[in-house]
Amino acid sequence: MGMDIITDFDKHENDPKGDDSTYNEDNIICPYCGYEDLESWAYLSGLCEGEVLEVDCDECGKTFNVCYDTTIWWRANKI
Repeated sequence: MGMDIITDFDKHENDPKGDDSTYNEDNIICPYCGYEDLESWAYLSGLCEGEVLEVDCDECGKTFNVCYDTTIWWRANKI
């Protein structure tokens, strides 16, 4: 997949309840054809949370936006 960084996040932000977005914890999934990029981790190099990428699907060739979000989990153990 090819990519370009988009700096205007609000312009490209998706509404998770009313659009054709795809969501996945492990890999980027094309919202057009459903192709799952098993090497999505390669996009993480130098990418900041909330940054939006313009990506070309390797399967169907269509361009779509991807936003990288993280979740932090804290674990505390007794000593």
